[in-house]
Amino acid sequence: MRSSKRAPWSPVLQNSLNVSNDDMLLTIGHSLRAWYDDILHEDVPARLSALIERLDRTERESLRDSRC
Repeated sequence: MRSSKRAPWSPVLQNSLNVSNDDMLLTIGHSLRAWYDDILHEDVPARLSALIERLDRTERESLRDSRC
C-alpha cells in the first residue's frame, strides 16, 4: 500500500480533472501560506518600520485636514 505524502493542511481533492475554482484557490492559498509563513512572522526592518510610520502619519494628517 502506498503512503500519502500529503501535507496535513492540504485539502483532499477528488480524483478528477474537474477541480472547482474554489478548490483550486483553496489549495493555492494553503500552499502560499505554508511557503511564506516564516516571512510573515519576521520582524519588520527598522528603516521600513520608520517609513511606514511616516506614511501613516502623513495619511492621518491628510484625512484630518480634508475633514476641516
